[in-house]
Amino acid sequence: MNLAPLFEELKFVRTSLDQLKGHIQQEYAYFHGALHAEKDKYLRLEEHMKDSTELHQAQVLNLRQDIQGLEGRLQYQLREQLRDLQDVVGRVQNKADSLEKQIKEMQHIVGIEDVRHTSNSSQAFRAFVLFLQVVVTVLMAVWQVIGPCIRTRARLILMFVTLFCLFYILNRFRVPREVSCR
Repeated sequence: MNLAPLFEELKFVRTSLDQLKGHIQQEYAYFHGALHAEKDKYLRLEEHMKDSTELHQAQVLNLRQDIQGLEGRLQYQLREQLRDLQDVVGRVQNKADSLEKQIKEMQHIVGIEDVRHTSNSSQAFRAFVLFLQVVVTVLMAVWQVIGPCIRTRARLILMFVTLFCLFYILNRFRVPREVSCR
């Protein structure tokens, strides 16, 4: 029996296995390093994403607070302006009342009929002041109805689209009536 070729083949297999083992260890080391690098990269990206998310949330919160503050200031200013306007209308009403009273006293003292003409002009002035009061009241009511509709951009756009559609529909129904009347 000739064992020399078997020993030589065994030696060749061992060297091949050692080479394969070395090659596999190199690949393992490479892939282990690459996997570790990717893990580090993933962790950095995840941390960056968390920081960005927290920053974004803080900015959104600040914007919401700023918007609420602005809304509160605007509502306060509007209320103050409407109160001031009502005060002015009230003062004008009081002035008109005092003027009317003075005119009546003058009529009583002088006893002239031409002074009644002046009384009519004071009544017209009083009617104008009453009209201003009604306009201010209507403006306040309209603001209270429209105010909640325009708090956000989406609500404002939805309101304009609704009004446009309503206007369009009303015009479409108005046209046949005008045609049928002819």
